[in-house]
Amino acid sequence: MKTSLAIVLAVLAFAVPAPASSQMASNSCNEYFAVLEGDALLPRAFPRELVRPEERAVQCFASVIGSYENRIQSVESVEQPEFKADLLSATAGLREVMQLYEKQGNISVFVELASRVLDVKATSVLTFAGRNADKDLRVNSVLILGNTIGDATACVPIVQLGDPKLMERYDVETAAKARANLLAVTSVVAPWAAKENAEAIQKVQQHFNADKSQAVDPFGTSTIVANLEKRLAARNMQNRQLMVSEAKAACDDYAKSSYEKFQTPKDLRFWPVSP
Repeated sequence: MKTSLAIVLAVLAFAVPAPASSQMASNSCNEYFAVLEGDALLPRAFPRELVRPEERAVQCFASVIGSYENRIQSVESVEQPEFKADLLSATAGLREVMQLYEKQGNISVFVELASRVLDVKATSVLTFAGRNADKDLRVNSVLILGNTIGDATACVPIVQLGDPKLMERYDVETAAKARANLLAVTSVVAPWAAKENAEAIQKVQQHFNADKSQAVDPFGTSTIVANLEKRLAARNMQNRQLMVSEAKAACDDYAKSSYEKFQTPKDLRFWPVSP
């Protein structure tokens, strides 16, 4: 049901380039965290022995990325030079691990591992990074997300698509790329999404179908929205399963805190929070 790296690249061409265990015991990933100790204005390379197609590398990079979630209050948070440098380092490391798995013909192994350890917190960090003006950070994050997004984490880009600052923080070109990236990632899960995600994606699709600003968007938003509608129609709502309760609760918590943080108006609350 997951997609391959090649398919994700095709989906994202329009947009310029069961969660559990990103919370590992900290001492098992000390070497990874140590690389990013102290402040640096430029990205730092991880030693070769830490960037390998192995389960520990996937888990530890996910743990590092997830640890930044409490530092992000808005898309502006990622603009801090030291923070951006660390995110560039960590996302580049995980992207390289993904590519090494692909070279071995084992991309499905990476997808399975990463989908388990990139929880809502780590996915939130990657989604904010996927909206950044820095092309390398944006591409690293979106390629990872496109291969690992699932029912337990799809609520994150869905919620961030409702951020009223989505098209305001950067220049029109950068903001349009960010919007296209989030829509493309969301479209990955559309054909097989659980009922709650599918209904939220339908709200996203309907909203952006009615959004006339995309008509002058040269970055493929209208094409991605049309593709999103087709992918969503691949399965009837009645034939979709419900989310696992733990995943639903995590998404509800994320949506509640994000709506408050973003001051999201009701018409942009695509993910319906349970009472």
